[in-house]
Amino acid sequence: MNSDDPLSDRPDIVAATRGGDNSLGMNDEADPATASLEQAVFWRNIYTEILAMLLLVFILQDTRTVEISYFTATGTMSLGM
Repeated sequence: MNSDDPLSDRPDIVAATRGGDNSLGMNDEADPATASLEQAVFWRNIYTEILAMLLLVFILQDTRTVEISYFTATGTMSLGM
Protein backbone atom coordinates (compact mmCIF):
# COMPACT_ATOMS: atom_id res chain seq x y z
CA MET A 1 0.00 0.00 0.00
CA ASN A 2 0.99 3.62 -0.25
CA SER A 3 2.72 4.75 2.93
CA ASP A 4 2.08 8.44 2.08
CA ASP A 5 -1.70 8.04 2.34
CA PRO A 6 -2.75 6.22 5.53
CA LEU A 7 -6.38 6.14 4.37
CA SER A 8 -5.51 3.93 1.39
CA ASP A 9 -4.77 1.10 3.84
CA ARG A 10 -8.41 1.10 4.97
CA PRO A 11 -10.79 -0.52 2.44
CA ASP A 12 -13.79 0.82 4.37
CA ILE A 13 -12.57 4.39 3.94
CA VAL A 14 -11.86 3.82 0.26
CA ALA A 15 -15.37 2.41 -0.25
CA ALA A 16 -16.91 5.34 1.62
CA THR A 17 -14.92 7.75 -0.56
CA ARG A 18 -16.38 6.12 -3.65
CA GLY A 19 -19.83 6.80 -2.22
CA GLY A 20 -21.46 3.89 -4.03
CA ASP A 21 -20.51 5.27 -7.43
CA ASN A 22 -20.10 2.20 -9.63
CA SER A 23 -18.29 4.16 -12.31
CA LEU A 24 -15.30 4.53 -9.97
CA GLY A 25 -13.26 1.35 -9.79
CA MET A 26 -11.35 0.11 -6.79
CA ASN A 27 -7.55 -0.01 -6.88
CA ASP A 28 -6.31 -2.70 -9.31
CA GLU A 29 -9.88 -3.56 -10.35
CA ALA A 30 -10.17 -4.70 -13.95
CA ASP A 31 -12.26 -2.66 -16.34
CA PRO A 32 -14.89 -4.83 -18.09
CA ALA A 33 -14.63 -2.67 -21.19
CA THR A 34 -10.98 -3.61 -21.63
CA ALA A 35 -11.39 -7.34 -20.94
CA SER A 36 -9.81 -9.49 -23.60
CA LEU A 37 -11.18 -12.45 -25.49
CA GLU A 38 -8.52 -14.63 -23.88
CA GLN A 39 -9.87 -13.75 -20.44
CA ALA A 40 -13.41 -14.59 -21.52
CA VAL A 41 -12.32 -17.94 -22.95
CA PHE A 42 -10.33 -18.69 -19.79
CA TRP A 43 -13.34 -18.14 -17.52
CA ARG A 44 -15.65 -20.03 -19.86
CA ASN A 45 -13.26 -23.00 -19.67
CA ILE A 46 -13.17 -22.78 -15.87
CA TYR A 47 -16.98 -22.82 -15.66
CA THR A 48 -17.17 -25.68 -18.17
CA GLU A 49 -14.70 -27.76 -16.16
CA ILE A 50 -16.63 -27.17 -12.92
CA LEU A 51 -19.88 -28.20 -14.62
CA ALA A 52 -18.21 -31.32 -16.08
CA MET A 53 -16.89 -32.33 -12.65
CA LEU A 54 -20.33 -31.91 -11.07
CA LEU A 55 -21.91 -33.94 -13.86
CA LEU A 56 -19.29 -36.67 -13.46
CA VAL A 57 -19.94 -36.89 -9.72
CA PHE A 58 -23.67 -37.13 -10.40
CA ILE A 59 -23.17 -39.92 -12.95
CA LEU A 60 -20.72 -41.90 -10.83
CA GLN A 61 -23.06 -41.90 -7.85
CA ASP A 62 -25.53 -44.14 -9.69
CA THR A 63 -23.97 -47.62 -9.53
CA ARG A 64 -27.09 -49.71 -10.22
CA THR A 65 -27.02 -51.99 -13.26
CA VAL A 66 -29.77 -52.77 -15.74
CA GLU A 67 -30.18 -55.57 -18.22
CA ILE A 68 -30.12 -54.49 -21.84
CA SER A 69 -31.30 -56.57 -24.78
CA TYR A 70 -31.08 -55.55 -28.40
CA PHE A 71 -32.52 -58.14 -30.73
CA THR A 72 -30.47 -61.25 -29.80
CA ALA A 73 -27.70 -59.47 -27.90
CA THR A 74 -28.13 -59.13 -24.15
CA GLY A 75 -25.96 -57.67 -21.43
CA THR A 76 -25.84 -55.46 -18.39
CA MET A 77 -24.82 -51.86 -18.12
CA SER A 78 -24.43 -49.41 -15.28
CA LEU A 79 -27.11 -46.73 -15.10
CA GLY A 80 -24.36 -44.20 -14.67
CA MET A 81 -23.27 -44.76 -18.25
